[in-house]
Amino acid sequence: MKTKVLFNSIAFKQAFENLKDIDNLDDVLAFYDEECYFKDPFHNIRSKKIIRKLFVNMFKGLNNPRFTDLKILSDEAIIVMSWTFVFERKGNKIQNCIKGSSWIQVNEKGYISHHHDYWDSVELFQTFKLLRFPLKFIKTIFSKAQVR
Repeated sequence: MKTKVLFNSIAFKQAFENLKDIDNLDDVLAFYDEECYFKDPFHNIRSKKIIRKLFVNMFKGLNNPRFTDLKILSDEAIIVMSWTFVFERKGNKIQNCIKGSSWIQVNEKGYISHHHDYWDSVELFQTFKLLRFPLKFIKTIFSKAQVR
């Protein structure tokens, strides 16, 4: 019988809470399998090396990106994590917050094999001044249609 390696979800949560710059990135990536699959509204990645590039680009492209308000539910094989992603766009001092959640699967070696982030991409688009009004208008149309 194969022995399953346990996953330390508390240490994983702490690593994400401490992810403030590229220097802390390896602490988070240590939990991922080399062939981990990652998906969010804009990415579909199958490699820890490419996930690293995604995080490096995040730190280069944004001011003070961080994950806050992390909460975890875990049964060791499946982890559900809610979070708030806080950041400022370069050249802009306005703090933006995007709430989301992650569905994470751990393999028998005790590493993350699948990480799927769920968040509303409209919240990101609304951080761009030019898109704010059209998106607000579209949301108003859909909200009125649901009430009828």
